Amino acid sequence: MLKLVGHYQTDNTNFLNVSQSGLHLVIGTRKKPTHQKPKNYLLQKVSHTKYIYISSLFEWQEMTDNGITAYSLDYQGEHYVLKVYKGTQKAEISLLLTATNYSISSINNMELGVKIAPNANI
Repeated sequence: MLKLVGHYQTDNTNFLNVSQSGLHLVIGTRKKPTHQKPKNYLLQKVSHTKYIYISSLFEWQEMTDNGITAYSLDYQGEHYVLKVYKGTQKAEISLLLTATNYSISSINNMELGVKIAPNANI
């Protein structure tokens, strides 16, 4: 299983993990996004011409502000948050702890993606 957690150097849509040599992630853009398939998705670049799909990227409006763009993603049953720090060429992926602070629900009862939102009572 690919270890996504870590700090990344960014160059537009390319992310290079500074602690794992060789882990190169790329944000792709769909030409025709839908409700279940958002505009952005995450890929692992494994060679000059080969990419492996990781997850759709769901923009997390509750965490996005002037200096950070945040996305939720899921990979092999684990839920993560990708934070891109604008103007710094830095990003990080962290494992999302879902015990009581967040609710996770499938979109339209399909397993095509998940919506992660803070619980209203925290």
